[in-house]
Order: sequence, then structure tokens, then C-alpha cells
Amino acid sequence: MITIYPYKLPGSSYMMIDRTGIEVPGLDVWVFDDEQHGLHQEALISGTDEVIEFVTKDIPDAEKGFKLIFSDEMFENYQLVGYWYKAGYAKGPWASDIKGNWYLWNLPFQNNPKIYGWLCPALFLYFETAPSKLYIRVEPIKPK
Repeated sequence: MITIYPYKLPGSSYMMIDRTGIEVPGLDVWVFDDEQHGLHQEALISGTDEVIEFVTKDIPDAEKGFKLIFSDEMFENYQLVGYWYKAGYAKGPWASDIKGNWYLWNLPFQNNPKIYGWLCPALFLYFETAPSKLYIRVEPIKPK
């Protein structure tokens, strides 16, 4: 299992291209940092942000940070599973020639329960190949 701590950043963020990043202008972008992999303000965009909004709706002040646990293997108390859909490019104002991977997320009790979320090449810092399934769970950050 892998743990990251996303938070919402107003303004610009960064997106991986191979092992370097580019600045992506945007508004209130979900991002995360991972010092071990050299990631700073790595953007979660193109549908993945909608998935985050859904799974964090019951976490107070989630935009200040929360714990996101993910794995390519099922684990106890996972909340959602994303199914690999296809390789492709991001959509939206940040779209570029960065090829990532699209996942289908089934969000229960929603008018449009199917959300396609894009993950950039930073995925390959955690997995050798794009997993066929991604299991996730979110939790509030416990005060110190």
C-alpha cells in the first residue's frame, strides 16, 4: 500500500513528464508532494479531481490535506476501485502531449456514477506498469 497526502492548491501546480515537471496553470488544483520521488505539487486532474471531491466529502477541511492510501491489490476497508480504461492524454486547459492512463471509477449514489480519471506518468514511480485496478481509501489527517 502506498500513502500520499493530497491538498488543494490555488493557482499553479506541476505535472510529470517523464522524470521532469512542467507548470500547469489552474484554479484550486488537487496536488500532492512526495519528497522520496522528487514530486512537488504534483497535479491530480482530468476527472481524478472529481473522484477526490467525492471521496473526501465527509472529511472536514480536506482541502488542507488528507491521507490517501492506494494499492493495486484489494485491502481492508478500501472505499473505491478504479478500473484501467486506456492510455491517453489529459483533457482540459492543462491538456498537453503528456500520455498517462485513464481509470473508470464507479461513484455510488451519484447522478453520473461513472467518472473517468486521468493519472499522469508519475504513476510509474509507484508501479512498473499501469495496474488493471487501483483500490483507494481516504482518511483525515490525525492531529499531532
